[in-house]
Order: sequence, then structure tokens, then C-alpha cells
Amino acid sequence: MFIRHDLPYRAIAFHGERAPWIGGDLQTMRNHLLRLTPPIEDGTPMRIELSDGDALLGIFHETTHPKSKGIIIIVHGLAGDCDSSYVRHLARDALHSGYDALRLNLRGAGAGSALAKSNYHAGRADDLAATCHHLAETFPEKDLYLCAYSLGGTMAVNLVSRYHPPAALKAVASFCAPIDMTDSARRFHEPRNHLYNRHFTNSLISLAIARLQDDAATIPAGLTEARLRAIKSVREFDDIFTSKIAGYQDADDYYRGTTPLSDLDKITIPTLLVHSDNDPLIPASAYHKLESHKALFCVITKGGGHVGFHGRKQPFDCWQSQMALQFFNTQRQR
Repeated sequence: MFIRHDLPYRAIAFHGERAPWIGGDLQTMRNHLLRLTPPIEDGTPMRIELSDGDALLGIFHETTHPKSKGIIIIVHGLAGDCDSSYVRHLARDALHSGYDALRLNLRGAGAGSALAKSNYHAGRADDLAATCHHLAETFPEKDLYLCAYSLGGTMAVNLVSRYHPPAALKAVASFCAPIDMTDSARRFHEPRNHLYNRHFTNSLISLAIARLQDDAATIPAGLTEARLRAIKSVREFDDIFTSKIAGYQDADDYYRGTTPLSDLDKITIPTLLVHSDNDPLIPASAYHKLESHKALFCVITKGGGHVGFHGRKQPFDCWQSQMALQFFNTQRQR
């Protein structure tokens, strides 16, 4: 059930939301409520050095297929890490489909927190560029593909619209990314989203306090644990923490500066943007306004929530993983 479909081929159908997970909120929260952790084969830790002395930590998995189709870099969203359920879902499906997979912890996230003095944010597309260059140098014979979710999707879109990733990067898929950060922040802070806001705020505060206890970490001047614990919203956190480490004046300046919307016409690498019409956190309005071109494709589903897409009549549990793999397979054949 698609409201918009710009792809030049017949995409894997999303047949509507699977009961009892009906509605944007239940679609969004299903994996969290069920505490799903998809099993996946053990991988190898991979350290990616950054130009400022920080490093990223990823988990690299090699497919058991005789010949790899390439490497899919999988990027989590806000307050996530390489063990987020949607990341593990795609990595598992990628390996079974003949791709290698790199489950990436963004700067300061997950098990890679000790390797970085600073934290990730929507403008850190340079970290994804460094990851692509590292893989291109390490595996020069393999093509690269990038799939990113939510805030990680914003970073991925900024990568292909503002940077020059290596030629080895062949395609990008993004799911439920805030491509208009200002509108997304407005939606996220509506009263109906209070519980989401509280959950993400608490997660961000915990990460920042851990940073504060590291003397070498990059922390905004004068910020104390008491001030962090008093933060009431993601916007307030972005105002006093994220915007400062990202080099912006305040939250509004950060949202304007990291929004990729006006740069989408610069994309030359095939890029798929997928969103749902009932995402409770990220409005679909920006996606409806997109002008497609030869390298940019937009799909909007009827239902699916935020990084949910738990649909009926699916042979696999995770429609979004199959959608990404179909897109990458199609690009390989060109």
C-alpha cells in the first residue's frame, strides 16, 4: 500500500499494518515492547579512525555465500547503536542475501563510546564519509551500500548531497529520516509525543553524563551533571549540548544547518528515501513535496509508523530490510 512510489520497478509490497500492531504508535513501539533482539552470527570488531583523533567502532560480518555482493553499512538512529533491532534485522537479512554487513556505532555510541571524545549529530556526515573511505581502502574489490535509519538517515542524505564519498559507494537507502529538521523537531515536541520525548531525553542525558565523567571528552563549557539532569526535552538538550558540540549557536540554528532538504538536487548516487504516512515523530509533509530525479527516489507507505513497517502477508518480519535489499540488488544490476 503505497501513497507515493517513484521507483522504476515494482517494489516489494507493504500490505498494510499487521494486527494487533495497528496505528503509528504501536508500529513504532512493537520491537521495543516485545524486546526483540534478532539473532545474528558473531562478527569482527572494526575500528575506523577519524581525522580529529576520535574513532568509530563497528561490527563487521562476512557472508557465507561463495561471492560477496558487496558491503552494506548499517547506521542506527538517535539513542540507538549497532545492536538496535532494525540494525540487526538488516544485517541478518543482508548476510543471508549474499552481502557483507557493517553494523556501525556512530561517534560516541554503544560499545564505541570510549573511542570518541565527542558525539554524533545530524551534521556528522563526515564520519560516514570516513567509514566509506576506510572500507573502500580495506576491501577495494567490493562495492559499498549504505542503509540508515531516522537521524542516521539524515546523516546519510547529508553525505550524498554535501560530500564526495568514494566511487565504491553505489547506493543509499534511508528510512524515516528527518529531512526537514525544523519541522521534525516541531512534530516531535507536540504534547502527544511526550512519552517519546521523555524516553529519548533520558537516553541522551545518560550518554552526556557518561561523557561528563570522562575528563578528555568534548563537553560544552560550564555544563554540569545537575544542569543535564534538569533537561526536560530533546530540544532543550540540543540547545545546550548538541548544537554546541556541532558548532551551532542554538537548537534552531542546528536544525537549520543540518537539514538536507535544500541540497537534494545535488545527489548523484542512487538514493532511496522511505517514509510512512503515520510516523508519529517525523512528519511526512517534506516527503510529499520532494521532486524526484534520476538519482532520488521516494516511497511513502500507508501505515508503518517510525521505523516500524510491520506488515501483513510478509514472508519476512522486517519489510524495510527487504525493501533496502531489493533497491541495492537493482542498483547492482545496472
